[in-house]
Amino acid sequence: MNHDIIAINQDIESRGAYRIKPEPQWFHTDETFMLVKVLSDGDLAIGFFNLTDSNKELSLQFWDLGLPYASGLSLSLYDCWEHKELGVFKERFNPVVPARDCVVVRAKLVK
Repeated sequence: MNHDIIAINQDIESRGAYRIKPEPQWFHTDETFMLVKVLSDGDLAIGFFNLTDSNKELSLQFWDLGLPYASGLSLSLYDCWEHKELGVFKERFNPVVPARDCVVVRAKLVK
């Protein structure tokens, strides 16, 4: 009954999520991966998934989303499970994802 997750799932444009394949791909496997969904209001829903038996730090470099550092733009991140603002990030976001769990954030572009 998580309203933030339901809002992502029920977004009016019904776009599908796509898998990010970052460089380097040493941590990106069938058991640890990231999905991004563009929402109708321009926000991004980003899921970090860890299907292994140990905690993993996953690294999202914003250029993998098409957002280079030189653009001067950052992402303001909101944790959809904890219902709290995480802050503004410039180049990357590196959550530690618990074993057999996921982290889902909603990202807004900011100057």
